[in-house]
Amino acid sequence: MSFAVIPGWPNNFQIGQEDKQLNALIKQVASQTEPFLVLPTYLPKWQSMRQQLGLVDIPYWSAFDALQKVSVQERRPMQLEDLTWPKDAQFVRMFDRIVVLSGTSIYGTVFFTYPKADQIDRIDLLKKGKLSQQLTVDDRGFISRVLDYEEGQLTKASYLSQSGAVVAAQDCLTGQVQAILPDGRKVSYPKISDLVQELTVAYLKAHHYQEGLIANSELNYQIAKQVGFNRLFLWSGQETASNLQDNWQSLSAEVELLVSQQSTTAEEEFDSSALIAPYPVQGKEVVQRKNQTVLYVKIGDLDFSKQSALIQQAVQLFSDDENRTVIFEGVNVPATFPALLEEAIEKQVMSAANEQLLAEAKAHFVLLGEQSEKSRLQYLLTSSLYVDLSQQPDLEAVAETVALALPTFTAVKTAYSLLDGFDSVEPEELAAKVSDLLTASGWQQAQEQLIQQQANLSSAVLDEQWRLRLKK
Repeated sequence: MSFAVIPGWPNNFQIGQEDKQLNALIKQVASQTEPFLVLPTYLPKWQSMRQQLGLVDIPYWSAFDALQKVSVQERRPMQLEDLTWPKDAQFVRMFDRIVVLSGTSIYGTVFFTYPKADQIDRIDLLKKGKLSQQLTVDDRGFISRVLDYEEGQLTKASYLSQSGAVVAAQDCLTGQVQAILPDGRKVSYPKISDLVQELTVAYLKAHHYQEGLIANSELNYQIAKQVGFNRLFLWSGQETASNLQDNWQSLSAEVELLVSQQSTTAEEEFDSSALIAPYPVQGKEVVQRKNQTVLYVKIGDLDFSKQSALIQQAVQLFSDDENRTVIFEGVNVPATFPALLEEAIEKQVMSAANEQLLAEAKAHFVLLGEQSEKSRLQYLLTSSLYVDLSQQPDLEAVAETVALALPTFTAVKTAYSLLDGFDSVEPEELAAKVSDLLTASGWQQAQEQLIQQQANLSSAVLDEQWRLRLKK
Protein backbone atom coordinates (compact mmCIF):
# COMPACT_ATOMS: atom_id res chain seq x y z
CA MET A 1 0.00 0.00 0.00
CA SER A 2 1.36 3.41 -0.98
CA PHE A 3 1.96 6.08 1.61
CA ALA A 4 0.13 9.35 0.83
CA VAL A 5 2.14 12.57 1.08
CA ILE A 6 0.14 15.81 0.90
CA PRO A 7 2.35 18.92 0.75
CA GLY A 8 1.20 22.37 1.78
CA TRP A 9 2.68 24.16 -1.20
CA PRO A 10 0.78 27.34 -2.06
CA ASN A 11 -0.51 28.08 -5.55
CA ASN A 12 2.32 28.63 -8.02
CA PHE A 13 4.87 28.24 -5.22
CA GLN A 14 8.52 29.16 -5.38
CA ILE A 15 10.87 26.67 -3.74
CA GLY A 16 11.78 27.89 -0.27
CA GLN A 17 13.33 26.60 2.93
CA GLU A 18 10.22 24.69 4.08
CA ASP A 19 9.76 23.13 0.64
CA LYS A 20 13.35 21.86 0.60
CA GLN A 21 12.89 20.30 4.04
CA LEU A 22 9.69 18.50 3.06
CA ASN A 23 11.40 17.34 -0.12
CA ALA A 24 14.27 15.88 1.93
CA LEU A 25 11.70 14.21 4.20
CA ILE A 26 9.93 12.61 1.24
CA LYS A 27 13.21 11.07 0.13
CA GLN A 28 13.76 9.61 3.61
CA VAL A 29 10.25 8.12 3.50
CA ALA A 30 11.01 6.69 0.05
CA SER A 31 13.86 4.66 1.53
CA GLN A 32 11.34 2.65 3.57
CA THR A 33 8.01 2.71 1.71
CA GLU A 34 6.35 3.93 -1.49
CA PRO A 35 5.36 7.58 -1.12
CA PHE A 36 2.63 8.88 -3.41
CA LEU A 37 2.28 12.64 -3.78
CA VAL A 38 -1.23 14.05 -3.62
CA LEU A 39 -1.33 17.67 -4.80
CA PRO A 40 -4.47 19.61 -3.89
CA THR A 41 -3.17 23.04 -4.97
CA TYR A 42 -2.88 24.74 -8.35
CA LEU A 43 0.72 24.24 -9.52
CA PRO A 44 1.10 25.27 -13.18
CA LYS A 45 4.89 24.90 -13.00
CA TRP A 46 4.83 21.56 -11.20
CA GLN A 47 6.86 19.64 -13.80
CA SER A 48 9.69 22.18 -13.49
CA MET A 49 9.50 22.15 -9.69
CA ARG A 50 9.38 18.37 -9.70
CA GLN A 51 12.66 18.24 -11.60
CA GLN A 52 14.24 20.91 -9.41
CA LEU A 53 13.24 19.06 -6.24
CA GLY A 54 14.45 15.71 -7.57
CA LEU A 55 11.00 14.10 -7.27
CA VAL A 56 10.68 12.84 -10.86
CA ASP A 57 10.62 9.21 -9.70
CA ILE A 58 7.86 9.80 -7.13
CA PRO A 59 4.38 9.17 -8.62
CA TYR A 60 1.71 11.81 -8.05
CA TRP A 61 -1.93 12.80 -8.51
CA SER A 62 -3.08 16.40 -8.92
CA ALA A 63 -6.57 17.68 -8.14
CA PHE A 64 -6.25 20.37 -10.80
CA ASP A 65 -4.97 17.88 -13.39
CA ALA A 66 -8.08 15.79 -12.73
CA LEU A 67 -10.34 18.86 -12.95
CA GLN A 68 -8.61 20.20 -16.06
CA LYS A 69 -8.38 16.79 -17.74
CA VAL A 70 -4.61 17.04 -18.22
CA SER A 71 -2.88 13.86 -19.32
CA VAL A 72 0.58 15.21 -20.22
CA GLN A 73 3.29 14.74 -17.57
CA GLU A 74 6.29 15.96 -19.52
CA ARG A 75 7.64 19.48 -19.40
CA ARG A 76 6.91 21.22 -22.73
CA PRO A 77 7.43 24.97 -22.27
CA MET A 78 5.19 27.14 -24.43
CA GLN A 79 6.84 29.21 -27.16
CA LEU A 80 5.84 32.64 -28.46
CA GLU A 81 4.93 31.17 -31.85
CA ASP A 82 2.41 28.85 -30.16
CA LEU A 83 0.19 31.89 -29.52
CA THR A 84 -1.81 34.18 -31.78
CA TRP A 85 -0.66 37.82 -31.92
CA PRO A 86 -1.83 40.93 -33.80
CA LYS A 87 -0.54 41.06 -37.38
CA ASP A 88 1.46 44.21 -36.63
CA ALA A 89 2.89 42.91 -33.35
CA GLN A 90 6.43 43.95 -32.49
CA PHE A 91 8.37 42.13 -29.77
CA VAL A 92 10.83 44.01 -27.56
CA ARG A 93 12.98 41.52 -25.63
CA MET A 94 14.28 42.21 -22.13
CA PHE A 95 15.90 39.72 -19.74
CA ASP A 96 12.80 38.58 -17.86
CA ARG A 97 10.02 39.71 -20.22
CA ILE A 98 8.96 40.61 -23.73
CA VAL A 99 6.89 43.72 -24.33
CA VAL A 100 4.46 43.27 -27.22
CA LEU A 101 3.60 46.42 -29.18
CA SER A 102 0.66 46.83 -31.56
CA GLY A 103 0.33 50.12 -33.38
CA THR A 104 1.38 52.82 -30.94
CA SER A 105 0.25 50.95 -27.81
CA ILE A 106 1.47 48.17 -25.56
CA TYR A 107 -0.63 45.12 -26.39
CA GLY A 108 0.76 42.98 -23.59
CA THR A 109 3.79 41.69 -21.71
CA VAL A 110 5.15 38.16 -21.72
CA PHE A 111 6.82 37.38 -18.38
CA PHE A 112 9.37 34.59 -17.94
CA THR A 113 9.92 32.44 -14.87
CA TYR A 114 12.27 33.64 -12.14
CA PRO A 115 15.23 33.33 -11.84
CA LYS A 116 16.28 31.43 -14.98
CA ALA A 117 13.85 33.08 -17.42
CA ASP A 118 13.84 29.80 -19.38
CA GLN A 119 10.09 29.52 -19.98
CA ILE A 120 6.96 31.67 -20.17
CA ASP A 121 5.35 32.21 -16.78
CA ARG A 122 2.38 34.43 -17.61
CA ILE A 123 1.08 36.89 -20.19
CA ASP A 124 -0.50 40.21 -19.23
CA LEU A 125 -2.87 41.67 -21.84
CA LEU A 126 -3.77 45.36 -21.72
CA LYS A 127 -6.70 47.49 -22.87
CA LYS A 128 -6.28 51.25 -22.94
CA GLY A 129 -3.10 50.86 -20.92
CA LYS A 130 -4.73 48.87 -18.11
CA LEU A 131 -4.46 45.18 -17.26
CA SER A 132 -7.40 43.37 -18.82
CA GLN A 133 -6.43 39.70 -18.68
CA GLN A 134 -3.64 37.61 -17.24
CA LEU A 135 -2.93 34.23 -18.81
CA THR A 136 -1.19 31.64 -16.62
CA VAL A 137 0.96 29.25 -18.64
CA ASP A 138 1.36 25.62 -17.58
CA ASP A 139 4.89 24.31 -18.14
CA ARG A 140 3.41 21.48 -20.21
CA GLY A 141 2.60 23.96 -22.96
CA PHE A 142 -0.93 25.32 -22.59
CA ILE A 143 -2.86 28.21 -21.01
CA SER A 144 -4.30 26.76 -17.81
CA ARG A 145 -5.92 29.82 -16.22
CA VAL A 146 -7.32 33.17 -17.33
CA LEU A 147 -7.71 36.01 -14.83
CA ASP A 148 -10.04 38.85 -15.85
CA TYR A 149 -9.64 42.39 -14.49
CA GLU A 150 -11.88 45.44 -14.53
CA GLU A 151 -10.37 48.79 -13.60
CA GLY A 152 -7.45 46.99 -11.97
CA GLN A 153 -9.63 44.69 -9.84
CA LEU A 154 -9.60 40.92 -10.27
CA THR A 155 -13.17 39.85 -11.11
CA LYS A 156 -13.00 36.34 -12.54
CA ALA A 157 -10.70 33.30 -12.65
CA SER A 158 -11.30 30.66 -15.32
CA TYR A 159 -9.50 27.31 -15.21
CA LEU A 160 -9.05 25.70 -18.62
CA SER A 161 -8.73 22.12 -19.76
CA GLN A 162 -5.72 21.00 -21.74
CA SER A 163 -7.79 21.59 -24.90
CA GLY A 164 -8.81 25.12 -23.84
CA ALA A 165 -12.37 24.59 -22.53
CA VAL A 166 -13.44 26.30 -19.29
CA VAL A 167 -13.88 23.62 -16.58
CA ALA A 168 -14.22 25.95 -13.58
CA ALA A 169 -15.05 29.64 -13.29
CA GLN A 170 -14.70 31.58 -10.05
CA ASP A 171 -16.37 34.90 -9.32
CA CYS A 172 -13.50 36.59 -7.49
CA LEU A 173 -15.82 39.16 -5.89
CA THR A 174 -18.00 36.54 -4.16
CA GLY A 175 -15.72 33.48 -4.27
CA GLN A 176 -18.51 31.42 -5.88
CA VAL A 177 -17.32 28.69 -8.27
CA GLN A 178 -19.13 26.94 -11.11
CA ALA A 179 -17.38 23.72 -12.13
CA ILE A 180 -17.71 20.80 -14.51
CA LEU A 181 -16.41 17.78 -12.60
CA PRO A 182 -14.39 14.98 -14.24
CA ASP A 183 -17.56 12.83 -14.34
CA GLY A 184 -19.44 15.55 -16.26
CA ARG A 185 -21.60 16.90 -13.42
CA LYS A 186 -22.04 20.67 -13.14
CA VAL A 187 -21.71 21.76 -9.50
CA SER A 188 -21.52 25.09 -7.62
CA TYR A 189 -19.20 25.67 -4.66
CA PRO A 190 -18.86 28.57 -2.19
CA LYS A 191 -15.11 28.76 -2.90
CA ILE A 192 -12.41 27.05 -4.95
CA SER A 193 -10.93 25.21 -1.94
CA ASP A 194 -14.26 23.40 -1.46
CA LEU A 195 -14.05 22.06 -5.02
CA VAL A 196 -10.43 20.96 -4.59
CA GLN A 197 -11.20 19.40 -1.23
CA GLU A 198 -14.04 17.31 -2.68
CA LEU A 199 -11.91 16.02 -5.55
CA THR A 200 -8.96 15.16 -3.28
CA VAL A 201 -11.03 13.41 -0.61
CA ALA A 202 -12.83 11.36 -3.27
CA TYR A 203 -9.52 10.26 -4.76
CA LEU A 204 -7.97 9.29 -1.41
CA LYS A 205 -11.06 7.34 -0.34
CA ALA A 206 -11.33 5.56 -3.68
CA HIS A 207 -7.73 4.37 -3.35
CA HIS A 208 -8.09 3.42 0.34
CA TYR A 209 -5.12 5.30 1.75
CA GLN A 210 -4.69 4.41 5.43
CA GLU A 211 -1.43 6.20 6.27
CA GLY A 212 0.01 9.50 5.25
CA LEU A 213 2.25 12.47 5.84
CA ILE A 214 0.59 15.87 5.50
CA ALA A 215 1.99 19.37 5.76
CA ASN A 216 0.34 21.77 8.16
CA SER A 217 -2.28 23.80 6.25
CA GLU A 218 -5.98 24.62 6.54
CA LEU A 219 -6.82 22.76 3.32
CA ASN A 220 -4.90 19.66 4.38
CA TYR A 221 -6.67 19.65 7.76
CA GLN A 222 -10.05 19.58 6.04
CA ILE A 223 -8.95 16.83 3.67
CA ALA A 224 -7.51 14.65 6.46
CA LYS A 225 -10.63 15.03 8.62
CA GLN A 226 -12.84 13.67 5.85
CA VAL A 227 -10.54 10.88 4.67
CA GLY A 228 -10.18 9.29 8.12
CA PHE A 229 -6.61 8.00 7.97
CA ASN A 230 -5.74 5.25 10.43
CA ARG A 231 -2.37 6.86 11.02
CA LEU A 232 -1.05 10.28 10.18
CA PHE A 233 2.21 12.20 10.43
CA LEU A 234 1.68 15.96 10.61
CA TRP A 235 4.64 17.98 9.36
CA SER A 236 4.89 21.50 10.76
CA GLY A 237 8.59 21.99 10.06
CA GLN A 238 9.86 25.22 11.59
CA GLU A 239 6.46 26.72 12.31
CA THR A 240 5.58 27.64 15.88
CA ALA A 241 2.93 25.73 17.79
CA SER A 242 0.59 28.73 17.52
CA ASN A 243 0.19 27.92 13.81
CA LEU A 244 -1.30 24.51 14.59
CA GLN A 245 -5.06 24.17 14.85
CA ASP A 246 -6.40 23.24 18.27
CA ASN A 247 -7.83 19.95 17.03
CA TRP A 248 -4.78 18.69 15.14
CA GLN A 249 -4.49 15.65 17.42
CA SER A 250 -7.95 14.46 16.32
CA LEU A 251 -7.15 14.34 12.60
CA SER A 252 -6.61 10.59 12.79
CA ALA A 253 -6.78 7.69 15.21
CA GLU A 254 -3.03 8.10 15.61
CA VAL A 255 -1.20 11.35 14.89
CA GLU A 256 2.47 12.17 15.34
CA LEU A 257 3.67 15.75 15.00
CA LEU A 258 6.99 16.11 13.17
CA VAL A 259 8.99 19.30 13.70
CA SER A 260 12.44 20.41 12.59
CA GLN A 261 12.95 22.91 15.40
CA GLN A 262 11.61 23.57 18.88
CA SER A 263 11.07 26.84 20.67
CA THR A 264 12.80 27.62 23.92
CA THR A 265 9.39 27.98 25.60
CA ALA A 266 8.21 24.69 27.05
CA GLU A 267 4.53 25.35 26.31
CA GLU A 268 5.25 25.11 22.59
CA GLU A 269 6.47 21.54 22.81
CA PHE A 270 4.21 18.47 22.73
CA ASP A 271 4.69 14.99 24.11
CA SER A 272 3.56 13.57 20.76
CA SER A 273 6.01 15.59 18.69
CA ALA A 274 9.26 14.31 17.21
CA LEU A 275 12.23 16.57 16.51
CA ILE A 276 13.69 15.31 13.26
CA ALA A 277 16.58 16.15 10.96
CA PRO A 278 15.41 16.74 7.39
CA TYR A 279 18.94 16.72 5.97
CA PRO A 280 21.35 13.85 6.57
CA VAL A 281 24.90 14.78 7.52
CA GLN A 282 27.35 13.73 4.86
CA GLY A 283 30.79 13.08 6.33
CA LYS A 284 33.45 15.53 5.11
CA GLU A 285 36.94 16.56 6.04
CA VAL A 286 36.51 18.63 9.20
CA VAL A 287 37.63 22.24 9.47
CA GLN A 288 40.89 22.99 11.25
CA ARG A 289 41.42 25.66 13.88
CA LYS A 290 43.05 28.72 12.32
CA ASN A 291 45.40 31.28 13.82
CA GLN A 292 42.85 33.92 12.92
CA THR A 293 39.32 33.44 14.20
CA VAL A 294 36.67 33.80 11.49
CA LEU A 295 33.05 34.05 12.63
CA TYR A 296 30.43 33.37 9.91
CA VAL A 297 27.06 34.97 10.73
CA LYS A 298 23.91 34.30 8.69
CA ILE A 299 21.32 37.03 9.25
CA GLY A 300 18.25 35.13 8.05
CA ASP A 301 14.96 36.49 9.40
CA LEU A 302 16.37 38.60 12.26
CA ASP A 303 14.50 41.88 12.72
CA PHE A 304 16.30 45.23 12.61
CA SER A 305 16.78 45.60 16.37
CA LYS A 306 18.39 42.16 16.65
CA GLN A 307 20.55 42.85 13.62
CA SER A 308 21.82 46.00 15.34
CA ALA A 309 22.52 44.05 18.54
CA LEU A 310 24.36 41.41 16.52
CA ILE A 311 26.56 44.02 14.85
CA GLN A 312 27.40 45.54 18.23
CA GLN A 313 28.38 42.11 19.54
CA ALA A 314 30.52 41.45 16.47
CA VAL A 315 32.33 44.77 16.90
CA GLN A 316 32.85 43.94 20.58
CA LEU A 317 34.47 40.63 19.60
CA PHE A 318 36.83 42.49 17.27
CA SER A 319 37.69 45.14 19.86
CA ASP A 320 38.59 42.36 22.33
CA ASP A 321 40.95 40.74 19.82
CA GLU A 322 41.96 42.29 16.50
CA ASN A 323 42.89 38.84 15.21
CA ARG A 324 39.21 38.18 14.50
CA THR A 325 37.13 38.58 11.33
CA VAL A 326 33.34 38.47 11.04
CA ILE A 327 31.52 37.49 7.84
CA PHE A 328 27.88 38.56 7.57
CA GLU A 329 25.57 36.91 5.03
CA GLY A 330 22.07 38.12 4.19
CA VAL A 331 19.85 39.39 1.39
CA ASN A 332 20.07 43.02 2.52
CA VAL A 333 23.49 42.91 4.19
CA PRO A 334 25.46 44.72 1.42
CA ALA A 335 22.91 47.56 1.36
CA THR A 336 22.08 48.08 5.04
CA PHE A 337 25.10 46.90 7.06
CA PRO A 338 27.85 49.35 5.98
CA ALA A 339 26.29 52.35 7.77
CA LEU A 340 25.34 50.32 10.85
CA LEU A 341 28.79 48.79 11.04
CA GLU A 342 30.60 52.11 10.67
CA GLU A 343 28.46 53.64 13.41
CA ALA A 344 29.15 50.72 15.77
CA ILE A 345 32.91 50.83 15.11
CA GLU A 346 33.10 54.56 15.73
CA LYS A 347 31.12 54.21 18.94
CA GLN A 348 32.74 51.08 20.39
CA VAL A 349 36.31 51.05 19.04
CA MET A 350 37.41 54.57 18.15
CA SER A 351 37.28 57.52 20.50
CA ALA A 352 37.94 59.97 17.66
CA ALA A 353 37.40 59.98 13.92
CA ASN A 354 40.41 58.55 12.11
CA GLU A 355 39.91 57.46 8.51
CA GLN A 356 42.86 55.07 8.48
CA LEU A 357 41.89 53.31 11.71
CA LEU A 358 38.27 53.13 10.56
CA ALA A 359 39.29 51.52 7.27
CA GLU A 360 41.53 49.02 9.07
CA ALA A 361 38.74 48.07 11.46
CA LYS A 362 36.15 47.74 8.68
CA ALA A 363 38.49 45.38 6.83
CA HIS A 364 37.76 42.80 9.54
CA PHE A 365 34.08 42.65 8.52
CA VAL A 366 33.00 40.99 5.27
CA LEU A 367 29.50 41.79 3.98
CA LEU A 368 27.94 39.19 1.66
CA GLY A 369 24.59 38.92 -0.07
CA GLU A 370 22.66 35.63 -0.06
CA GLN A 371 25.07 32.83 -0.97
CA SER A 372 24.57 29.59 -2.86
CA GLU A 373 25.33 26.37 -1.01
CA LYS A 374 28.56 25.97 -2.98
CA SER A 375 29.88 29.49 -2.39
CA ARG A 376 28.93 29.43 1.30
CA LEU A 377 30.88 26.19 1.74
CA GLN A 378 34.06 27.91 0.57
CA TYR A 379 33.69 30.48 3.36
CA LEU A 380 32.75 27.87 5.98
CA LEU A 381 35.95 25.95 5.26
CA THR A 382 37.92 28.97 6.49
CA SER A 383 35.66 29.68 9.48
CA SER A 384 36.03 28.91 13.17
CA LEU A 385 32.37 29.43 14.16
CA TYR A 386 28.95 29.62 12.51
CA VAL A 387 26.04 31.67 13.85
CA ASP A 388 22.39 31.71 12.73
CA LEU A 389 20.15 33.29 15.36
CA SER A 390 17.08 33.40 13.09
CA GLN A 391 13.65 32.38 14.29
CA GLN A 392 13.86 29.82 11.48
CA PRO A 393 17.55 29.04 10.83
CA ASP A 394 18.70 27.62 7.52
CA LEU A 395 18.87 23.94 8.48
CA GLU A 396 20.56 22.92 5.24
CA ALA A 397 23.46 25.21 6.15
CA VAL A 398 23.42 24.04 9.78
CA ALA A 399 23.62 20.40 8.64
CA GLU A 400 26.66 21.40 6.58
CA THR A 401 28.36 22.83 9.68
CA VAL A 402 27.82 19.55 11.53
CA ALA A 403 29.42 17.68 8.62
CA LEU A 404 32.42 20.02 8.88
CA ALA A 405 32.48 19.73 12.70
CA LEU A 406 32.15 23.50 12.85
CA PRO A 407 30.74 24.73 16.21
CA THR A 408 27.43 26.53 15.64
CA PHE A 409 25.20 28.85 17.67
CA THR A 410 21.43 28.99 17.05
CA ALA A 411 18.50 30.64 18.81
CA VAL A 412 16.31 27.52 18.68
CA LYS A 413 16.76 23.82 19.30
CA THR A 414 17.10 21.57 16.25
CA ALA A 415 18.13 17.98 15.65
CA TYR A 416 21.53 19.43 14.78
CA SER A 417 21.92 21.01 18.24
CA LEU A 418 24.49 18.51 19.44
CA LEU A 419 26.34 20.69 21.95
CA ASP A 420 25.01 21.88 25.31
CA GLY A 421 24.59 25.64 25.52
CA PHE A 422 24.86 26.24 21.77
CA ASP A 423 21.12 26.73 21.16
CA SER A 424 18.74 29.28 22.74
CA VAL A 425 21.36 32.00 22.13
CA GLU A 426 20.26 35.65 21.91
CA PRO A 427 22.19 38.27 19.90
CA GLU A 428 22.97 40.28 23.04
CA GLU A 429 24.93 37.39 24.58
CA LEU A 430 26.88 36.30 21.51
CA ALA A 431 30.21 37.98 22.43
CA ALA A 432 30.30 36.29 25.83
CA LYS A 433 29.36 32.90 24.34
CA VAL A 434 32.05 33.15 21.67
CA SER A 435 34.71 34.30 24.13
CA ASP A 436 33.97 31.33 26.40
CA LEU A 437 34.26 28.95 23.45
CA LEU A 438 37.54 30.40 22.21
CA THR A 439 39.52 29.38 25.26
CA ALA A 440 42.48 27.08 24.70
CA SER A 441 40.48 23.87 25.04
CA GLY A 442 36.90 25.06 24.47
CA TRP A 443 36.86 25.02 20.68
CA GLN A 444 38.77 21.74 20.40
CA GLN A 445 36.45 20.04 22.88
CA ALA A 446 33.36 21.28 21.02
CA GLN A 447 34.67 19.97 17.71
CA GLU A 448 35.55 16.59 19.18
CA GLN A 449 31.97 16.25 20.49
CA LEU A 450 30.61 17.10 17.04
CA ILE A 451 32.82 14.50 15.38
CA GLN A 452 31.65 11.86 17.85
CA GLN A 453 27.97 12.59 17.13
CA GLN A 454 28.09 13.13 13.34
CA ALA A 455 27.20 9.50 12.69
CA ASN A 456 23.89 9.92 14.56
CA LEU A 457 22.66 12.11 11.69
CA SER A 458 23.87 10.00 8.76
CA SER A 459 21.54 8.87 5.96
CA ALA A 460 21.57 5.32 7.30
CA VAL A 461 20.51 6.41 10.79
CA LEU A 462 17.77 8.77 9.55
CA ASP A 463 16.42 6.06 7.23
CA GLU A 464 16.39 3.59 10.12
CA GLN A 465 14.46 6.10 12.25
CA TRP A 466 11.79 6.21 9.54
CA ARG A 467 11.72 2.42 9.38
CA LEU A 468 11.02 2.24 13.10
CA ARG A 469 8.52 5.11 12.92
CA LEU A 470 6.52 3.41 10.16
CA LYS A 471 6.75 0.01 11.86
CA LYS A 472 5.02 1.12 15.07
